[in-house]
Amino acid sequence: MRKERRNKNPLGPARRMARFINEVIAAATALSQGEWRHSAIPCRRRPQHQRCSGRLLVCNKPEGYIEWTCPRCNGGGVIHHWQGSLWDMTDVANDGEIPAFEVVVTEQEYDALRKRFASCFLHERVIYGAVYTPEGIILRGTGEEFDDLAEDLALNVDSTRSERTRIILQKVLGRVEALLGKWSLD
Repeated sequence: MRKERRNKNPLGPARRMARFINEVIAAATALSQGEWRHSAIPCRRRPQHQRCSGRLLVCNKPEGYIEWTCPRCNGGGVIHHWQGSLWDMTDVANDGEIPAFEVVVTEQEYDALRKRFASCFLHERVIYGAVYTPEGIILRGTGEEFDDLAEDLALNVDSTRSERTRIILQKVLGRVEALLGKWSLD
């Protein structure tokens, strides 16, 4: 007799899709409108049952919609009616100090940060304003934003049960602290 496969959480796929759409909105609205940007948000497609390793290109179009595409698998889409949602970062991007500091992290380090701090209001602009480059993912923020991130990273390093995650977060914390050391000297 064939064993029936059951999904323990029937809302799982819908929640994953909603989270993906929310992250695309945040990445597209974290910086200026009308420009295509190579975000650090990973593609969610699985061509030929293999996870796509691409990072999305996103654009907040002046016409009021967000367009996204994956340069690796050519997947893409358009998001309408996102204005005013919790993930709309237009006000955050247009308010306050312009990000003047940068830290380069690996894709693995970025993904660990994204999982830890995706819903933390203090770190939204740093996490979703990140830009993918072949050399690594560039996190951009103000000195204060990186100072807040360093505090939360230190707490997470101490409280993380996974040794692998602890090592990853410790590496990022070291780079952020090195940046903050230079910042405090300026």
